[in-house]
Amino acid sequence: MKQVNIRKVSLAVFVSALLPVAFNQCGEVSFSQPPLGDNQTQGSITDTPLGTKIFQINHVFSSSKTKPVDVIWVVDNSGSMSTESSHVKANIVSFAQKISNAADMTLSLISATSGANSVDYPAINVPNLKINKLVGSTDGLELLSAALCSPDSPYETCAQFRSDTTIFGRLRTFLRPEARKVVVMVTDDESRLEPSTFLQIFANAFKTEDLTVFGWIGLSRVQSPCQAREGVRYKELAQSTGGRVFNVCDQDWSANFDALASNIVTLTSPTVPLPFEILTAEILSVTVNGQVVSPNSYMLSASGINFDPSIFGGLGTGVIGIEFR
Repeated sequence: MKQVNIRKVSLAVFVSALLPVAFNQCGEVSFSQPPLGDNQTQGSITDTPLGTKIFQINHVFSSSKTKPVDVIWVVDNSGSMSTESSHVKANIVSFAQKISNAADMTLSLISATSGANSVDYPAINVPNLKINKLVGSTDGLELLSAALCSPDSPYETCAQFRSDTTIFGRLRTFLRPEARKVVVMVTDDESRLEPSTFLQIFANAFKTEDLTVFGWIGLSRVQSPCQAREGVRYKELAQSTGGRVFNVCDQDWSANFDALASNIVTLTSPTVPLPFEILTAEILSVTVNGQVVSPNSYMLSASGINFDPSIFGGLGTGVIGIEFR
C-alpha cells in the first residue's frame, strides 16, 4: 500500500488564503483570525532553539457544526485501466456508506457506465449524479472542467464542450455552493490540461478554498510500474489543495479507500483557521492539549486545519499546537 501525504499548500494557487498578520520584533507573530462559528480565536507563533517554529491557539472544540461534502469521482476508462476500474467498482458503495453515515454528502461520477473498463454502482441512499461519459487517458481533468462550466464561461475548454449536453455544466448545477468539494481522479496517465486552467474554471463556479483533490495515479516508474506516465499535474493539484495521492498500481485498494473516507469525514469538521505561513510550511507535528495527533487524523487545506471529530472526545476547550519549519 502506498499513499503520499502532502502537507504543503501552493502559494501561487491560494493567495486568497492570506490572513491578516502583524509582526513584532521579538521573534513572535500575532494575528487575528476570522470567527469560527461564534468564536473569535487568536494564536501566536514562536521560534524554538532548534530552528523550528511553534504555533499555538486556544480553541473551542465542536463536533456538531459539520460541513456538507460533495464527492466527485473521475475514472479513466482507457484500455489499460481494467484492474483499476475494478478496484473502484468493488469499493465505491461501501466508501459512500461510510461517509454518509458521518456527514451530509452527495456522490458524483464521471465515467463510462457500461462497456470495457467502465464504472457503475447500484442504487444507493445518497443523492448522486452519474455522468455517463467515456473518459480517456489524458482528458479526465478536461471533462471535469466541462462539467463545471457555465454557458458564458470564457475558457477554451468550456467552448470545446459547450454543445455536449451529456456533460456540459452538469456538476455546476448539481453541486451545492455551501459544501466542501472533494475530487478523486483515477488514472494511470498524465493530464493534458494544466492544473491552473482547471482551478480557474473551478473558481468561476465555487470557492477554491473548499476544494480538495485526491487521486490514484502513477507516482513514478519505480513506484508505479503499471503506469503509462507519472501523474505530475495531479500531484500538483493534490499538493495545492491539501489532498493526497495513492499508488494506482497497488494490488489492494481497500485500505486506501478507508483512509480516503476518513480524510473526507475529517474535512467536514469545523475548520480552525491558520496563518498563511503554516499553510505553506512543512508540518512536523500537531498536538491537542499536548498529545500528538496522528497525521491521519487531520487535514490541511487552504482555509486551515480540520480534525477527525473522534480525537476531541469530551473536550470543551483546549490548546492546538503545530510545530513547523
